[in-house]
Amino acid sequence: MTESTENISSFSGLYQQIFKYKTAILQVLALQVLWVLFELIFPFLTQALVDQGINHQDIDFIYLLLLGQLFLFLGIVLSDFLRLWLLRHIGIRINIKLVNSYLHNLLFKQYLFFSNKKQGDLIQHINDNLRIETFMTGSSVNFISAIFKIIVFGIVLFIFSWKIGLIFLVSFFIVIFWDFFFLRFREKIDNERFKVGSRMRSHLMEVLEGLVDIKVNNLESYKVEQWHEIQDKFAVNRLMILRIYQLYQGFNLIVGQLRDIFILFFAAISVINGTLTLGAMLAIQYILGQLTKPTTDIMQFVQDWQDAKLSLERLSDVFLESEKEYEPEDYNPTVDYNKAITFDNVRFTYKDLPTIKEISFEVPYGKKIALVGKSGSGKSTIIKLILKLLKAEQGEVKVGDHRIQHINYKTWRENCSFVSQDGFIFSNTLGYNITLTEDKSKIDFNRMNQAIELSCLDQIMEGLEKGVETIVGRGGKQFSKGQVQRILLARAIYKNANYLIMDEPTSALDNITAKKVIQNVEKFFAGRTIITATHKLKLFEHVDNIVMIEAGQIIEQGNFDELIQKEGAYHKQWKGLE
Repeated sequence: MTESTENISSFSGLYQQIFKYKTAILQVLALQVLWVLFELIFPFLTQALVDQGINHQDIDFIYLLLLGQLFLFLGIVLSDFLRLWLLRHIGIRINIKLVNSYLHNLLFKQYLFFSNKKQGDLIQHINDNLRIETFMTGSSVNFISAIFKIIVFGIVLFIFSWKIGLIFLVSFFIVIFWDFFFLRFREKIDNERFKVGSRMRSHLMEVLEGLVDIKVNNLESYKVEQWHEIQDKFAVNRLMILRIYQLYQGFNLIVGQLRDIFILFFAAISVINGTLTLGAMLAIQYILGQLTKPTTDIMQFVQDWQDAKLSLERLSDVFLESEKEYEPEDYNPTVDYNKAITFDNVRFTYKDLPTIKEISFEVPYGKKIALVGKSGSGKSTIIKLILKLLKAEQGEVKVGDHRIQHINYKTWRENCSFVSQDGFIFSNTLGYNITLTEDKSKIDFNRMNQAIELSCLDQIMEGLEKGVETIVGRGGKQFSKGQVQRILLARAIYKNANYLIMDEPTSALDNITAKKVIQNVEKFFAGRTIITATHKLKLFEHVDNIVMIEAGQIIEQGNFDELIQKEGAYHKQWKGLE
């Protein structure tokens, strides 16, 4: 299994990734232990400084202790520097694995997975990956160090005074129990924060993508009002977080203050009674100061654990194995990709609504077929079934004698050139959007130029100073929809596959350009299968077979002359276009 596909969707899977850096982790823990041991010497040095150096007025002893403290301090700084560097090294690598694994699992999801997902949610998940990294490489290691430090310094407190040690222990457990009680409020807030953050990102993306329509339809004020509404919810969420954290921190401060007061009281009484030296009292104060951070680290670990848990729950559907596209177990690599495509009693339902209802037809290899019908009739669904973007719930789609579900989806799509009416233009050069590669050694420039000419893209190229090296920009916004369609057609021609599948390929082209482009494409793909979903009957009346679809059912099929003679639905629609 590759690095990108390793299971990191659970704590056990995440820790397996951490253990791959066990040498570095052991080095971090060793530095943590060394750090604690260095710090452990300080309270005893403080006690010796007061009880031996100051009380006996031994200036040489004081110099020696101060010099020793300086070297200890330098050792602590160095060990802490190395520890943080190692943790950052591990953290960066773990985060890369998390994001790579997330993107890998996301891209290999089935097509329908994305129909119920908001773009804002998927982007917001990147923050979830960062939170998981923080927990794995920061909080977890700090937690181990904090536990070790509390045990060691706690024992020292009990050595100095069992009463003081007991006070600290009780206050520590009170704070930890309070932390766990606080978690249920954090969970509610965190889920609300995720929803608001997702909505903010979705709204921004919608504004950027729909800027022209927003301006043309005077929706600026409406969109600003929507943004204000989202920001108001975000503000309420932040104020709620602030109120709860104030309550949380306030209780912790009260417990900490009461602890210090009681410990100071018992220490002072012990000094007066002679059971504790003044140096020991100062050492206890130093230890209490050193125990503040590990206590905070443990509380932070509990919160980071909850954050990681909630993030993993949100990411779980991305890592769900059943949602992935897989190579079938009985995949036959000897499939002949120049055979007929057959639909046999195929049915497909989307959101409890039957989109395709028991349809049957055949596309002999090398023939041209047109799927015609009104918008929403089911043409695009048939195209997606052919491309294995969707899976039939009933019946069979076959390529030759092989059921399409038993054909590897990557190999099958490699044999399909596809043009979609809403195809995507990448933020790269025009040449990349045609060839889909940046490696110039892999580009067939003759075929690229041929694709540009056949798609009538050369007309656009004349006005581009840098030609195919022109940066298209995000979504191809600098091009018209008709120009974008020609780029998509050029991409399909360049791929030069056995099957050409088009979904409304000329919807944004004028009739003259559309007719010329279709003629060029059909000539180029002569002898190969061409399947076109369209509502432009005039452009495709010459095909070998016309399949008339209405409400997910085939109501007529045949060549142009046969359908005209029937004087049925196709004849009426064709007559209406004259």
